[in-house]
Amino acid sequence: MPSRARHGYQLRAPTVALLGAVAGGLLLAACTDVNRPRASPPGTTPPTHSPAPPSTASGGRGADLGVFEVSCYTGKGVTALGNPSSRQTVSVDPRVVPLGTRLMIDKVGTRVAADTGMTGRRLDIWEPSAAACARFGRRQLRVWQGL
Repeated sequence: MPSRARHGYQLRAPTVALLGAVAGGLLLAACTDVNRPRASPPGTTPPTHSPAPPSTASGGRGADLGVFEVSCYTGKGVTALGNPSSRQTVSVDPRVVPLGTRLMIDKVGTRVAADTGMTGRRLDIWEPSAAACARFGRRQLRVWQGL
C-alpha cells in the first residue's frame, strides 16, 4: 500500500526506512530471550544470585543510586502521598525511585520520595522561597537509598 493512500500525506523515504528499522528492532527484541539462564551441567545445582549488599564505600549512607539531576521548587502544595510539601520531601519519577523511599542526597541531606512529576534520573527538592531555589539552581548530585 502506498504511504499516501490512507491519510492523504506522504512519508519521505528516510522516515519510512527509519520506522521499518525501529519496528524490526522492537520485534527482534520482543522475540529474543536475552536473559535466558544457561543450562547447568547434569548433576550440579545452578548458582543462586542474591541482591548486591549496600555499598560500604558510601560511608554508611546506603545503596548508591548514582548521580541525579537535582532542581528546586517552591510554593504551597500537597505531595502525592498526601503530605504538605516540605524540606523532608522530594519529587521523583516513581518508576526510578519508589514513593516512600528514603534518600540521602549529597550536599542536601535526607529526604523522602513523596511526590511525583519528575522523569528519569531527576529529583526536585522543595525550598520555602524562590530566592533559595535560585541559589540552589540545578545540580548533578550523588544519591543513596537511605538505611
